[in-house]
Amino acid sequence: CIDEIKFSDNAEGKYICLISDFKTGDCIDVIPNRRMDYLDDYFSKIQPGEAKMVKVFISDMYDGYATIQRKYFPHAIHIIDMFHIITQLSRATNRLRTRVMNERKSKYGEDDIYYKFMKNKWKLFLCKKTKTINKTYTPKGGAEMSCFDLIQECISLDMNLWDAYNTLQELFNYHYYSTYEEGNRFLDRVINKLRAGGNDLLEEVANT
Repeated sequence: CIDEIKFSDNAEGKYICLISDFKTGDCIDVIPNRRMDYLDDYFSKIQPGEAKMVKVFISDMYDGYATIQRKYFPHAIHIIDMFHIITQLSRATNRLRTRVMNERKSKYGEDDIYYKFMKNKWKLFLCKKTKTINKTYTPKGGAEMSCFDLIQECISLDMNLWDAYNTLQELFNYHYYSTYEEGNRFLDRVINKLRAGGNDLLEEVANT
């Protein structure tokens, strides 16, 4: 497992790399910089026979790590933490919410209930739907309403937002798939669903 953390404000050593044990989380070693010259210098010292024994290489989406995996650990499976995939789709979902929200504002004004809800409760569109079941929303001068129901009504205003939100909900439950084959089929289904609508933001996530 390899990842970087911010270490200082000095550009030369702003981000350092930590190599950690997957099972315990313990730090195994520290590389003083995530730049390719530092990574190359470090990993080139590992004996080829030992590198071949590495079965899994886990990192984020930084291109430098992908290069190191291909160069020094070609026999290992490269795993990207699902957190980074979820982040990609969350950003796309939020941008689609903003588009729909602004369309409601331009068409119906700032007093539109859907506009106000999407503006004031935007975080609810990016979390698990189970967390919204018991939440309520009371617009100024109005009656108490179910956040869960309002979310469903808001996403139904735009098919791309509907697809993005519901696919994000699927990704939140990726841990239900316990084998490589199940996970692979799950991701293929997600990718195909994101591409099916022809939306530029969702296609970009699918390509990622």
